[in-house]
Amino acid sequence: MQKQNYFKLLLSKLLDQIGNVTYDYANSVWIASMGILGQKYLGIYQILETLISIIFNPIAGAIADSSNRKRILLVSDSISALVCILISLIGNDQVLVYGIIVANVVLSVTYSFSSTAFKSIVPRVIDSDRVLNFNSLVEIVLQVFSVVSPVMTYYIYVNFGIRVALMINGFSFLGSFLTILTIVDNTDVKDTGDKSTAKGTFKELFSEIKYGLSYIMSNGELLELLILSALINFFLAVYNFLLPFSNSIFGTEEVYSRLLFFGAIGSILGAFVSKFITNTRSNLLLSLGFSGLGIAYIGLANFFPISVVLPYIGNLVFMTFLSIYNIHFISRIQQRVADEYLGRVFSAVFTVAILFMPLGTLVISLIPGAVSSLTFTPNYS
Repeated sequence: MQKQNYFKLLLSKLLDQIGNVTYDYANSVWIASMGILGQKYLGIYQILETLISIIFNPIAGAIADSSNRKRILLVSDSISALVCILISLIGNDQVLVYGIIVANVVLSVTYSFSSTAFKSIVPRVIDSDRVLNFNSLVEIVLQVFSVVSPVMTYYIYVNFGIRVALMINGFSFLGSFLTILTIVDNTDVKDTGDKSTAKGTFKELFSEIKYGLSYIMSNGELLELLILSALINFFLAVYNFLLPFSNSIFGTEEVYSRLLFFGAIGSILGAFVSKFITNTRSNLLLSLGFSGLGIAYIGLANFFPISVVLPYIGNLVFMTFLSIYNIHFISRIQQRVADEYLGRVFSAVFTVAILFMPLGTLVISLIPGAVSSLTFTPNYS
């Protein structure tokens, strides 16, 4: 039974990721093709997505701890499938833009609930000694898909249009729904108790969130992981801000795309290696340290006359060890946190991560000379 759950949960995650990634990629390409008007709509699209995540992540965590997590996944996937299929039937392009923005708000809400419920249900339906292996395999599959998904989605979009891409999104969510439906877990036992929290007032809901935060504050290792998460995502925001300007920074074309390619290879390599590394606190911190060295190595080409190939290796090293860190980070929480607090702990960690990333972007954007001024100079020729 546990073995069947292992592969069903993996397939569900893959189908769910196909829906989310292809939805974002196809919509971004289509909206961006509208020129100046598209820039406005795309900005609204992305800002609303971030705000929804900040608002609903804590709520999703509290509900995941007081409700049937399998049912949360089923409801999230069914709503996502229905929304994608419905908007694919809109014939007018102007109405479709508004439909996509509204649908993205709905999908951002469902993703907040499904992502938290998914991570929280893993220790319940999979043997504890296979959790690390499962998270490693999930990361490998998702990273491989992240390499091929833009090409696949762009092919569908160019040859069949945005509406067919949206329809495929809907069916991918439907596939995830059907897969989750066949998973056997023991949540029904838990649900026979008092359900007043899940159906109670907002006051009770926020009390649950408060209890979750208190649990984190009283656990030294969890608090350390939360602080690490905040700091890492602050600096990751800086890294993500600078990376698109890498062509200008290094003065060479195609540096950005190659850095992304080597980064994806590093993520796959890290996901594969992670399952052979013992999940200890020291290994967690070592992987974080080595990932930082990889970033430092990327910048060496700006100070020394070395080949631009070496920064690619630096990004590969960075993403390899970052992937190891992320997998062990999630696995450590899944294995050590009490089941009744698991959803709230995950939601707290990822909410803090989202909050600190805009701050990191703001700080690096205000530092004079952080990026060459030529990067921001438009070419009017």
